[in-house]
Amino acid sequence: MALLDTPILRKLHDEQKHALDWTRNLAVLANAGSGKTTVLVERIVQILNAHRDLTLDRIVAITFTRKAGAQLQERLHSALAAQ
Repeated sequence: MALLDTPILRKLHDEQKHALDWTRNLAVLANAGSGKTTVLVERIVQILNAHRDLTLDRIVAITFTRKAGAQLQERLHSALAAQ
């Protein structure tokens, strides 16, 4: 699994980078402000870049609150638009 070099990827620490391994399922549990949304956005961006035939509507990401879900969706659309 080769990760696409992105500005976000360069800012992640090793544990966060480990969460980008899309060859396995993942649950991200961490404190507020720890970078969960950033990691999930980067993971989805990496998956979409690795599998060009895959579309966003085929990926499931579950959050605990609607607010977190809306933030994840907003950041994801921004990240994809920036590519």
